[in-house]
Amino acid sequence: MTVILQRCGIERTFETIMSVYESQALDPHVNRERFRQEWFE
Repeated sequence: MTVILQRCGIERTFETIMSVYESQALDPHVNRERFRQEWFE
């Protein structure tokens, strides 16, 4: 990740690292219907 940040001209700090981790931690399937939805109601 350090190399990517350097290539983009972004300084590697604790805040930038945490920002990247936080943005990647979001659930990409938030609006996805569950398989067998009736089992979970």
